[in-house]
Amino acid sequence: MALSRLNPWMTVTSLDSTLKYFTNSDALGTSLLAINEKIHRAIVDLEFTVTQSVEGQKKKLTVKLIDFEDVENNDFLVTNQFAVQGLNKTIYPDLIIFINGLPIVVIEAKSPFKEGGMGIKAGKKDAYDQLCRYMDSRSDVVSEGAQKLFHTNFFTGIINKYHAYAGTITAGYDYYLEWKDPYPFKVQDMVDLKNNGQNLFLQGLLEKQNLLLIMQFFVLFETEGDIRIKKLARYQQFRACMKAIKRIQAGKTPLEKGGVIWHTQGSGKSLSMVMLARMIRRTKGLEDTMLVIITDRIDLDKQLYHTFKGIFPATYTMAKSNLDKILTRAETVEEMKALLSAGQAKIICTTIQKFQCETDEQPIFEDGHQAIKLFFDKAIEVLTNKSNVIVFTDEAHRSQYSNLSMNMRKALPNATFIGFTGTPIEKEDKSTYRTFGELIDSYTISQAVEDGNTVAIVYEGRRQDLQIIQEQLDEDFDEGFRNKSDLEREAIKARYFNKITLAEADDRIDDIARDLLIHYRDNSYKLGFKAQVVTVSRLACVKYYNALMKHMPSVFGDNPIEVAVIFSADNNDALMIKNHRTSKGEQDLILARFKREIEKDRLCMIIVKDMLLTGFDAKIEDVMYLDRPLKEHNLLQAIARVNRTYDKSFKQCDENGKEVESQRTKAFGRVVDYFGVTRHLEEALQIFDTVDVGEPMENIDSLYRKMLDYKEQAMRMFDGVDKSNLDALMNVLEPANIRAEFETAYKRFAVAVNTLMPTHVTQDDLNALKWLSYLRAGAKARFEPEDAIDISDCGEKARELISEHLKSQGVYQWIEPITLFDKDFKEKIYHGSDEAIASTMEHAIKHIITVKMKENPVHYQTLLERLLKLIEETNLNWEERRKQLEEFVERELNNGEEELARDLGFTQKRQLAIYETIKNSGSPSKVEDGGATYTAGYDEDVFKDITMDIEKTILDNRVRGFKTNPTRLSEMETAIYEMLLGSYYTVLGYDGVARLINPIMDLAKIHYGELD
Repeated sequence: MALSRLNPWMTVTSLDSTLKYFTNSDALGTSLLAINEKIHRAIVDLEFTVTQSVEGQKKKLTVKLIDFEDVENNDFLVTNQFAVQGLNKTIYPDLIIFINGLPIVVIEAKSPFKEGGMGIKAGKKDAYDQLCRYMDSRSDVVSEGAQKLFHTNFFTGIINKYHAYAGTITAGYDYYLEWKDPYPFKVQDMVDLKNNGQNLFLQGLLEKQNLLLIMQFFVLFETEGDIRIKKLARYQQFRACMKAIKRIQAGKTPLEKGGVIWHTQGSGKSLSMVMLARMIRRTKGLEDTMLVIITDRIDLDKQLYHTFKGIFPATYTMAKSNLDKILTRAETVEEMKALLSAGQAKIICTTIQKFQCETDEQPIFEDGHQAIKLFFDKAIEVLTNKSNVIVFTDEAHRSQYSNLSMNMRKALPNATFIGFTGTPIEKEDKSTYRTFGELIDSYTISQAVEDGNTVAIVYEGRRQDLQIIQEQLDEDFDEGFRNKSDLEREAIKARYFNKITLAEADDRIDDIARDLLIHYRDNSYKLGFKAQVVTVSRLACVKYYNALMKHMPSVFGDNPIEVAVIFSADNNDALMIKNHRTSKGEQDLILARFKREIEKDRLCMIIVKDMLLTGFDAKIEDVMYLDRPLKEHNLLQAIARVNRTYDKSFKQCDENGKEVESQRTKAFGRVVDYFGVTRHLEEALQIFDTVDVGEPMENIDSLYRKMLDYKEQAMRMFDGVDKSNLDALMNVLEPANIRAEFETAYKRFAVAVNTLMPTHVTQDDLNALKWLSYLRAGAKARFEPEDAIDISDCGEKARELISEHLKSQGVYQWIEPITLFDKDFKEKIYHGSDEAIASTMEHAIKHIITVKMKENPVHYQTLLERLLKLIEETNLNWEERRKQLEEFVERELNNGEEELARDLGFTQKRQLAIYETIKNSGSPSKVEDGGATYTAGYDEDVFKDITMDIEKTILDNRVRGFKTNPTRLSEMETAIYEMLLGSYYTVLGYDGVARLINPIMDLAKIHYGELD
């Protein structure tokens, strides 16, 4: 008997008590879920004890029901059509899996021929209904099954040869999802999956070791609202956690142990954190780990803490003091420092903002001109040197390269960092992998939609027919700003007469608000879902609110919905904005109301500018009305607010007034675009659904050496000057050409520091950057005030002019609803028009320039600037843009580089790349005239000579594999440096040579890396 084998100390009485615990399990709770959770904790958390006499004393001893450490120490049994007697009927489940006599998994098998076409899965639905009948969950009055069979159940399954689905005792039909990865086994090693798709389920979930792991770590109980739910991990969560544990155990350094888990938004990132945390705390050798959960917002910190609290045992949070809890939330900097310094095996939730460092008491200098003082920051103290610290960071790409992040890593110098992100890491983003380690696991939005973990997002474009009364506007503008100079008036036009100001125009918002309200009434409202409106500004939020209230009676009649505005405001805001100011508590109440069913709360629409676009989950929201520009990750995070699944029952009255129960299921989320983010959306989606990490990362030592070079170049400008004498420092920067040189040096250094943040810069580097930034600000204040124009008081008048002279002729649909990941997404957006062709060409050209940028940075940066200028000059004139782009391709891309190289007498494009880099290096001075650039003081032939000598030096010092060999690279760099100083010092000077070295070495690795 397994029970005796696992607990050899048990007496007959103790064995009998254990058996009675299960045979009388009805007494453990008032519902199937309550009983099931209690038995789950008895099996997994070892919460079941028996009282037994030990050496004459009565003691409570823990009973082990399953051996999770030694798989073969358990008894496994699979039955077919096993008879189970219920209260009224006997049921015959197709398959039951027993472990040590406990029924753990119940599976219903159906014929694949029962599945219908057109998305109708009759077999799956039949099996689901059968499982519900077995559980007695279909009726509170009549017993039709044997509920007791499911008291010890961990999960249930449905198989039909080609497909298989897993769920739990609380899962609705739509939450029975396929298990699509047999990890740690490989799909390609499995035989004939095409005809036996259910084997992914059988191998992934029911292989003995996997089954015990899933039981122990991947079945959770969580409270959503006021409902307790049992959840089973999805295959990507299981796979990611298993890979992470393997990485932690096998890695020799913190970077090797850490990494990035990219699982798209809505696929259960928070629960993945909980599952991995549970694994770490119960894995041999990791039990004493201190887990630190880092977010960048207080609301997310609270949300994650409550998720962890709802799943881990209540004993973890029983202590009164945060310092004494096993699972705790550090609410102050002092609490965080105390908890981390203790280095105990706790789970600590906190925000990255608490890793702030103190400043020196004495200022470096005081700038009376700007009324500011410069204080250097002190290095943050090391809180613990222990290596048994693992840090989870939420949205790893978003805030992990700041000074605060650097402080966190210095406070925890030997910690392992695992970054969780719901948005993709772009190919060009090497910092994330350099900071956290390599990619651990990825799960894209397409996979999530296909698996049913999120719903598809349908995009619809709607436009306004706008007309500006130009002549009258010009007259009123001149009159309204007659006291301003011509330069100031041009600045006002540039600052305020733009797309953002147009978006705030009263007539435009009024038309959109009515269209939006009708659209919501006829679509989402009918289905029982709610909406979010995203605007360009807080002023626009208020205008939308007023317009929606104005049109509410005509659209919703006697049954209006409620609308709320959420944004931050301060005492200096205009009165109409301050009237909508809400406290944090009031905002929390609004959001709680918004998340409730329409039948319970008619707050159906919230209006925001920035708030709630990230980290806010309201499953009942299925439409976002977008009227503001968003790009890349911000756009992706915003639209993901509507991709959460929703499948809940609700009660409503039928036509006879009788209350009936219905089911509300979200089929898809909607994004209705009034601003015109189509192109940004297309670009963002290309980023969103890629798992390509891109090219290998550049050697960190090389990047660090570059940063030190840039730092030295910037600091060298002030050699011999007292670093605390501000007047003397400003005297250095007084000449305009010196300020220009300083600006270039400063920007290079700043970019290099940002690239290396947070792990590869020192506090001295940051203080140097801070010192230089103060000098930069001081120089601008002193030497460029006459160039500054103050038009800060002109915004309101400009907006009024726009509103008065812009008339909306109505709103119309210009892009029919289309799912974002449809194969013909792009075609449906553009319909083959001039806009379509121009847009496609524009993206293709940008892609070519981006790809080739490393081959000749100077040349292709120039082309990119010309392209952007062309786009700006042809704004909204698609026919002209198409024509000019065609000419651009022919002139610049097809033959431009080859012709330029040939005209200069070069035989290869790589020689042109070196030549243009030399000319652009800033030595000697350049003069522009009529679009052409001339280099003063030296003949062009000199630069050709330098080019050929650099190439000869590279070729003379090139050996196979040099570009990945630091020693060989250093030798080549020294040779080039000595050649330039020896032969061309009078032309380039010391600074010119120093500026050339890094870009020339980059070109050497790209163009000369392979032996001819």
